[in-house]
Amino acid sequence: RAALPTLLIHGSRDPMVAIDAARQAKAQLEGLGMQVAWGEYEMGHEIKPQALRDLLGWLGQAGVLA
Repeated sequence: RAALPTLLIHGSRDPMVAIDAARQAKAQLEGLGMQVAWGEYEMGHEIKPQALRDLLGWLGQAGVLA
């Protein structure tokens, strides 16, 4: 599973899931040997255009999008 491409995107102002919880999840995944791409954005519990662009770029790099 360590080779599984993994991306975490999170809003620093998310009122539903604290940013510290997302950072902890990233650290735990890395502790399992996974390489985690991380995106932290000035947003709440939503997806802003820049985060979506970064997601699409990451999917392209991961070979998910043709």
